[in-house]
Amino acid sequence: NGIYYEDELKISSSPDAQICPLRQSRMAREEAIRNRFASGQELADLREDRHNLQENLRWSQAAGDVRRVRDLKTTIKKLEEKDPDFVYANAVREITKADAISDPKKRDFVKQTWQYEKDMARFVLQRFRLDGIWVGK
Repeated sequence: NGIYYEDELKISSSPDAQICPLRQSRMAREEAIRNRFASGQELADLREDRHNLQENLRWSQAAGDVRRVRDLKTTIKKLEEKDPDFVYANAVREITKADAISDPKKRDFVKQTWQYEKDMARFVLQRFRLDGIWVGK
């Protein structure tokens, strides 16, 4: 009826009080996804580092340095896991390969796992983020 007590105004005007638990959960999940992947200059540096490490890997393989090859492969893999483009492309390949699995339960599990990876990478890729586009007539 337009009459509010001071305590009610404090509670209702609090930013956390206005966000439902489901939205808070979604926002936390989105933040975790953003933190998982590199972006901006960090992504550019990551790709440059990966390129340089792959060059070092070729030289180490040619020299027969097994320990260095193993270490470089591990480091490259860690860098690739932070590149959303690489994760997305890899997930698409793995989903396609999963179609060849004959066991339906295993096939569905593998496809679902890679679909989750694909969706996470897709969330941060700019070319799929069309939420700011408006079409006028």
